Amino acid sequence: KYAAFQKDAEKHFKAELEKRFAPIEAEIKKKNYRGAQDRLSGLLALAPDYAPARSAAKRVATENAKAAQTLYTKAAALAKKGDAEKARVLLKDALDIQPRYTEAAALLRSLDASRDATKNVAKAQEEYRAGNFVVAYRILRGIPRSSRASTKAKALLTEVRARLVEHISD
Repeated sequence: KYAAFQKDAEKHFKAELEKRFAPIEAEIKKKNYRGAQDRLSGLLALAPDYAPARSAAKRVATENAKAAQTLYTKAAALAKKGDAEKARVLLKDALDIQPRYTEAAALLRSLDASRDATKNVAKAQEEYRAGNFVVAYRILRGIPRSSRASTKAKALLTEVRARLVEHISD
């Protein structure tokens, strides 16, 4: 009796796996690899040795890696052209697909730092024009030297230092 019960249970389990795998196959055929990846994760958690799901997971991972690489390449080209906002969007999409994509994460951090530095240079310029040289100096000192805005920041920092020296001398 137990052997028959076990065989029947295995048959039902296999049928359930096939039933759950069918929509995943449909997602793959539509090239919706993100959706397939999410569903595959759930199915593989239930049945890690289910060969069709394991095979599909490898294919989906490969396709997602290609998609993330394509997005990264486009983002890098946009960033180089100066369109940081569009590049950011593509990089975030690449990281949605491949969260551990270190090159995409590094480029996104770099673009964010550059944007922040540009905003801080503008704030420092406002403070400088208002005569708040110490505040402008503190803002400028917080901008990383590697930032693209650092050339503007360096020039303004030189002016601010000169004004501070004049102010102290008076």
